[in-house]
Order: sequence, then structure tokens, then C-alpha cells
Amino acid sequence: MATADHEPLSRWRCDVCREMIDDPGEGYVVCSWDADGQAGGFKVVHGRHRPSPVSDSIALAGLLGHDGAAKLLSWLSAGPVMIANRAGRVKGCRVTNLDAFVDLFRRLQTPFYEEARASLSDGEILSDLADVDEVFPYTQGILRELWMVSTIGNMHLPSVHHGGREPPEAFGSLQGAGG
Repeated sequence: MATADHEPLSRWRCDVCREMIDDPGEGYVVCSWDADGQAGGFKVVHGRHRPSPVSDSIALAGLLGHDGAAKLLSWLSAGPVMIANRAGRVKGCRVTNLDAFVDLFRRLQTPFYEEARASLSDGEILSDLADVDEVFPYTQGILRELWMVSTIGNMHLPSVHHGGREPPEAFGSLQGAGG
């Protein structure tokens, strides 16, 4: 669902030049592969910043939507079909850093994560979210709120004092929105 006239999962910040990638066809995900065939060092970049060899890059558009999620998840597990058909000859997890991979996954699959991502490293925001659980910062209402707060230039959320399980009262109106 779009907010105002912005459609989430339609723009990404290039990890090289910091400019916006306005069209998925202009972007690539780059990574490095180690000798064991595991990927790491994930970046979202403009095509002009693709490294050589280009085999270390994947078209951004191919990693979006439901099929993109299936492709990304295959880097974590080949899944039961491949495991059953290849009787143990299947590579397991193919990422070197699970947290970095999850960040990439959220950037490409979670609405408003890319827009709110910079806010999630801001000291005031981190302080506001200090007592929440591991899910709360990535829920749609909070990500949308973080994006809107950062868009208007105020990098401070209402105090969060709820023991990490329930959304704070200040965000009560967002509980049912988008997630």
C-alpha cells in the first residue's frame, strides 16, 4: 500500500554513490563469493557500479516480489524438493553473514524498510527502540512511521516504554495499518 504518493519497494539507495535507484531495471545486487560458494558483502548498486566480473551481480528486478523472495530464500536452503531429489547432495546455507543477508532481504522484500533503514542507525531512534523485541522495529506501522518521521526531518519517535512486547501507546493507531 502506498503512503501519500510514494510506493514502497520501488526505490533503493545505491550503496556506492548514495543516489537513488528509481527503477529496478537500473539496479543490481552485488556480492562476493568465497571458495566454498557462499555469498557475502551484499550491496544494492546502480548498473554503472557493477563490479567485474558481472557474475558477482544479480539484476535487482529478479530479486523482487514473490519469485524474488523464493530466489533469495534459496540462498538459505535449497528446500525440501531439492533435498528429497538430490539425496543429500544439496548445498546448505550459501551466505556468510546471516544478518547482512536478512538486511538485504528486508531491503528488497519488506515495504518501507529501505525508506526507514537510515533512521534505524540514528542514536535517538535506537534509544527510542531500546526496549522493544526483535520484531517490532520491522513491522509495517513502525517502518512507515520511521519513514514519515525521517521525511519531515524530525528524527525522534515518541518514547517507547512497553517492555518490548506490545507497541507503545504512541503507535496504537498504527497497529492495524499494513501489518
